[in-house]
Order: sequence, then C-alpha cells, then structure tokens
Amino acid sequence: MSIDLTLVGQFVVFITMLLLMKKMLYVPLNDAMEARAKKIEDGLAAADAGLEAKAAADAAAELQLNDANLKLRKLFPLRISVRQKSKKKQYKRRVWKLLRLWMQARMSWMQK
Repeated sequence: MSIDLTLVGQFVVFITMLLLMKKMLYVPLNDAMEARAKKIEDGLAAADAGLEAKAAADAAAELQLNDANLKLRKLFPLRISVRQKSKKKQYKRRVWKLLRLWMQARMSWMQK
C-alpha cells in the first residue's frame, strides 16, 4: 500500500473536522451540561433549605399550640361546674377568651 496525496488529503480533512467539532460542538455542549448540573445542584440546595425552614416553622407552631394549651388548662380547671348559674357568665368569658387565643395562634401559624 502506498501513501499518496489522497491519503494525506483525507488525513488533513479528518484532523480539520476534529478541531472544528471540538471548537463548535463539544465545548458548547460541555458548558451547557455543566450549567444544567449547577442549576440542578442549586435547586436541590434550595429544596433542602426549604425543608429546614418548614421544620423550624412547624416547631414554632408546636410551641405556640403548647402555650395555648397551657393557658387553656389555667382557664379551665378540670372541676369546673358549668351548670351553676353563678358561674355561667364566668364560663362564657373563659370560652371567648380561649377562642380568641386559639384564633390568634392559628392566624400567626398561617402567616408563617
């Protein structure tokens, strides 16, 4: 087999095509894939931060509900007699106060 001008020409065209493909195809494609990987990584980090914020908000809501339950226990002892006429008015006041506390806790939880 002899090396003639045709083989040299094919070799030059092949090397030229490799260089052009590297410059116009492989580098932009690689950059686009790296940008997409970075975007996905940032999205996952934001999702993790959102989960942590949700956990913190749930813990704060749980503390507020526990505080409201403690206030409820102070307002309504277990041995309250509702049927006594003298305490009926006091009972209604406690119920409305409890309702206001519950609504405040719920509204502050919903705002977070």
